Amino acid sequence: MTRWLAAALWICCGPAQGGALIVATERRPAQSVPLDTVVSAWIDSEGPSHAVESPLDLLEAEYGAMQLGTVELVSGTRKHQMASGSWYWLPIPSELASDVRLREPVLLPPESVSAACDIASDQTLEISADSRGSLYWRCALTHLRAGRQVKADGAFANAVALAPDHTLWLNIAYCIEGRRAGTPVQSLRTALDALVHDSQGNAVANDVVQLERARALQRELKLSEASAQLADLRSRRTGDHLLNMVATMVHAQTLRDLNRVEEAHAAFVDLLEMARKLPPSLEVAGALMSAGLWQRTRGDYAEAERTLLDALAVYRQTDPFGLQTASLLFNISPLYLDQGELTKADEALREALAIQLKVNPAGRYAKNTYIAMAALAVERNELDEALQSVLKAIELHSAEPASPNLAAAYSQLGIVHSKRGSLSDAVSAFTNSDRLFRQTTPGTMIHTWTLQLGASARQALGQIESARADLERVVAMREKIAPDGLDLAKGRQALADLALANNDVDVAAKMLDAAVPVMERNAPHSSYLAHAINSQGRIARRLGQTDKARELFCRAVDIVEQQKMRISPLAERRARYSAEQRSLYDDCTLARAQDGDLSGAFDVIERYRARGLIELMRDRALLLDNDLTSALRSERDRLELALARTPDDAQLQSAQDQLISRIRAQAPRYAALRYPKPLSLRVASRQLPRKSAAVVYLLSGDRLHALVVRGDREPSFLDLGPSRDAIAAVATLRSATDTASLRRSFAALMAPLETAIVGVERLILAPDDVLHQVPFAALQDTQGRYLIERFSLKQVPSLSLLAELQRRRSANDGIVATADPMADGGQRPAVLRDSLAPLPNARREVDAIARIFGARTAVIVGEAANESAVMAAARNARVVHLAVHGFFDAKFPARSGLVLAPSANDDGIVSVADVAQRWQLDADLVVLSACESAAGEISASEGVIGLVRAFHYAGARTVLGSLWAVPDRSTADLMVVFHRLQQRGFDAADALRHAQLAMIGRPALSADTLRGVGAVAVTKGSPSIQAWAAFVVHGG
Repeated sequence: MTRWLAAALWICCGPAQGGALIVATERRPAQSVPLDTVVSAWIDSEGPSHAVESPLDLLEAEYGAMQLGTVELVSGTRKHQMASGSWYWLPIPSELASDVRLREPVLLPPESVSAACDIASDQTLEISADSRGSLYWRCALTHLRAGRQVKADGAFANAVALAPDHTLWLNIAYCIEGRRAGTPVQSLRTALDALVHDSQGNAVANDVVQLERARALQRELKLSEASAQLADLRSRRTGDHLLNMVATMVHAQTLRDLNRVEEAHAAFVDLLEMARKLPPSLEVAGALMSAGLWQRTRGDYAEAERTLLDALAVYRQTDPFGLQTASLLFNISPLYLDQGELTKADEALREALAIQLKVNPAGRYAKNTYIAMAALAVERNELDEALQSVLKAIELHSAEPASPNLAAAYSQLGIVHSKRGSLSDAVSAFTNSDRLFRQTTPGTMIHTWTLQLGASARQALGQIESARADLERVVAMREKIAPDGLDLAKGRQALADLALANNDVDVAAKMLDAAVPVMERNAPHSSYLAHAINSQGRIARRLGQTDKARELFCRAVDIVEQQKMRISPLAERRARYSAEQRSLYDDCTLARAQDGDLSGAFDVIERYRARGLIELMRDRALLLDNDLTSALRSERDRLELALARTPDDAQLQSAQDQLISRIRAQAPRYAALRYPKPLSLRVASRQLPRKSAAVVYLLSGDRLHALVVRGDREPSFLDLGPSRDAIAAVATLRSATDTASLRRSFAALMAPLETAIVGVERLILAPDDVLHQVPFAALQDTQGRYLIERFSLKQVPSLSLLAELQRRRSANDGIVATADPMADGGQRPAVLRDSLAPLPNARREVDAIARIFGARTAVIVGEAANESAVMAAARNARVVHLAVHGFFDAKFPARSGLVLAPSANDDGIVSVADVAQRWQLDADLVVLSACESAAGEISASEGVIGLVRAFHYAGARTVLGSLWAVPDRSTADLMVVFHRLQQRGFDAADALRHAQLAMIGRPALSADTLRGVGAVAVTKGSPSIQAWAAFVVHGG
């Protein structure tokens, strides 16, 4: 008997593509040791022993027996147990046991040529035919993984010729490894056809062959045939073992592609259960990834993330070179993108690219990652970076013949050009993509998406007929690929939207009637379905069916709300999702308001406005004030986890309702924070102070509306006119001294409200979209009166947030006042490139505050005014006043901030992110006496995301900030008056009003330093609105 050595090596969806010689019983390569014993037999999971007389005798163990259970490797009196799916064997002929080339790590990166190729072709070596055949087999694998098909075929043919007794398992192994390497089915056809005859009489081989043939049929899109074979295999091969798990995975994927959704879902559920029972392996990780991607398709984002992270953990444990890990990272990135987690999506893609560049920099996965990075950059609106990434992908793919990957790169280029507004360039790119797909893989699903995206660009250019023709092609192609599939439904929806835009209601209705049932079956909680139902509502509205339109519009919102809870437990993710669906909320709001249901309209508005901040504030408060018992906490966690998995379970929902009732009785403080009752219109009106009115603006579509809420009369919902008038008026407010602009803005925003606010002295404004940039205090009526002369003003993103903030009352009594450090000789932060002028009046300002409030005031100036010191003092203050430089970074809003002194622990910049993450306040008032301190990124749901929002989250009830750059001396004068009035008992809104009134008419200085990153500005004109109108009171 020819004895031989075997080394067990870590598996990578079959044989790995890298690693070291490791002992049979180890699972982690880091803990491996060489195995150099002579192997005489192997024993399968059912007990029979198989003699090892040739290095190729273990092919059956590797590709057959180990998929059904455990294999034991026999060496002398010892046995090494090898778990299913965790190992494979590299045979080392005993004649070459001492060859240094085989004693080194024998698995090399795909682009390398293994030592096996050189040894196999060395005819001077006296080794047996089977041994030489085993080396040719190893050589064939190396070429397969590197994509060298011709060389792989040649080496494989040599292996078969030298070892004819092993033809069956050599062909099985070659088909499996070829499929794993992405070899086209036609290149494996000879081996696949030969297997059907050869495997007869060997039950294990027959099942493995049936699985591989089914996978080949799946790749050839012969889905019904594939499904039948897989169903037969699953019916015969039951139990929790690798072969059945893989068959279940492929069957689930095939059923999905056949649009047999319920059967597919059941198969994916079985797959997930099976995968979680089996020990870690790359096949298990692949099954988890497949199940996680299905969960994402169904909109179960939280569960999808959990499953994909489980898969990632297994890959990190079992994937030596990391190519499968990179594939998982590549696939989890879109999930993060769906949830608005751009940073996580970017990190996943960059790690995937790093792995791919290390292992195979010229490989298709590395090239395609550049395409994905371009898509991510588009989501971040970093269009220059997106263009660079996609052009890099095109450059790499263009080095090869025309391919579907090059077509996909041109499609992504079209998306980038569309976002940049270069619609002609976009159409050109989509046309190139279409041409390449027709040359390579015509009629595939990705081809149809290129056409659909191109149609969108053509529609924007006014090329309606071309767009319609492309979308009709899309629908026709998808009807062939997956009749009544989700992608077909999306194509029909796109065609419906185009028809609606051109008043072709009949075509739109026909398309949606076909699309909606498919979406309800495939993705019942998805935004796709919500938008399709909303489109049906628009059709009903055009037909004058107002009741039906309202029902459809509000049903779409209900779907969005359900999906929002599935997305993630994180409030910020849900808030971003609400912003993306804003138009759906608006349609429901308007439908209810126009029907006279103002309470219902108010409810819809409050379901999306500032919900992220409200939930974040409650979560933070719960950390500080949690009276929940451990028993209630345990029951809460159990139910929330169960509902996250099956949110439609009525029994679980009932159990949670009962639990919440118990919590309200036993832990009222916790219940008020965790399960607050929604703010109703009636409660909101009752909570308004006397002679106050709240104005909630709604900038929706082509109209501007306002909901006016008062405590002394019924609410009113007003149409203020075309939205373009309001937007145009706001756009002209570039110069605050432009009286005509201020009057135009008043006419658009305030004049239509005059009747509704008669007798009011205080206005609480909830702006929308660009209206957050309006200096309402400076708007002028036709008599030349500023709005601040008639009303005291405060702003909030929503009335629910106002109610939340008004619950806060600081237990502190002190005042912290900080002035520009450079005014007292402090250093400028090194991270700032722009010059900063000292602010001498900022020091005068805080000194005056100290005199006003006396011993309660802590003044922090000069080098002592670093973030750590100010933050520590502010923690115990009722009022925090920061008279410093400020700046707004339009490209990276989270980096906007205030300038303090640098220190050993601080860079001197207090950014938006710093405040949200590090500061802990219990303050009634924070004054940001700096430039642009109330500026920020405008969110369709959250309002302005900037310093004001961050300080609310950190614990400030009221925040005073500025909309633009403000002058040093005039700001100091304004703030001194403001605090004198505060000390006399005025609230923030009244104190600011009287301080601003005192500044009206004062001439501007010829030159005054601005409290911003930039330098000195000259303000001209009298009166100088710049000196007082920028400041706004936000919150309670």
